[in-house]
Amino acid sequence: MPFISNDMEWTRIGLSGKKGIPKISGLSIMGGAFYTLSGRNMGQSTGWSAGAVYQFEF
Repeated sequence: MPFISNDMEWTRIGLSGKKGIPKISGLSIMGGAFYTLSGRNMGQSTGWSAGAVYQFEF
């Protein structure tokens, strides 16, 4: 488990992106993925993310 006194180092490779939706002004979708290549006090991991953002105009 990570703790403040543990020396953690890692190397990751990943890709992320964001794309606006032209038909709905202010809406964007996002996604990404990463893979941990090596690390000290860090487990091997693969992860991904997805989301949506809407920008309100005042």
